[in-house]
This record gives sequence, C-alpha cells and structure tokens, in this order.
Amino acid sequence: MSKRKFMAALGALCAALAPIQYAFAWDGVVSGAIHQLDAVASSGGAPGAYDFRVYLVGNPNMCSGGGTNPGWAYINSNDANFKGVVSILELAFATGKSATIYSNLVSGQCQIGYVAIS
Repeated sequence: MSKRKFMAALGALCAALAPIQYAFAWDGVVSGAIHQLDAVASSGGAPGAYDFRVYLVGNPNMCSGGGTNPGWAYINSNDANFKGVVSILELAFATGKSATIYSNLVSGQCQIGYVAIS
C-alpha cells in the first residue's frame, strides 16, 4: 500500500471514529423542537445565573444526573461563543427546526456545550 493510500485510509478512519468520542463526552444529547426560551438580565443575576435557557417540547431530561431543573439547559452570557449558540437556538425556535443540544451537568444543572439544528 502506498503512503498516499495509507494516509487516505487513516484519514477516513479518523473521520469515521471522531463522532464516537463526542457521543461519550457529554452528559446529555437531546433533540427536539424548542417550545420555550428564557433570558436573565443583570438585575436577575446575569452573568452566571443560567442566563439563557432552552426548553424542548415534552421537557425531556437534558442531561444525565437529573439536574435540579432537568427540563431545561442553559448557557451563560460569559461562556465562550454565547452569541453564536443563542443565535442558532433562536433560529431553530423561529423556524420550527429540530435542535440537538449537547450538555454537561455543572453544579446540578445542564450547561450547553454544543448545539446543532436540522
């Protein structure tokens, strides 16, 4: 096998296995239509008070471990790429598209780490 073919095969294998890593890196991966969005302003404790919250239809548990409010997941305004994540979630809500929310249990709540819409 030539070096070029070997590198192509290795690249294809890595690409195929990459999603497996992410499947195990999250406490929750939940998909569905968004039925409610909440935002907290500075007088409500932001930043850092579960600033932007998202609820999916049926209020599924957003991450394992339950969380004290398992029907929603959040991202704080001081989290990396806050505006991008919020924009994607607002787009999904406005257009009725399904959102997939990847979250981790942080201090008893489900913190959003990654989102996708389809």
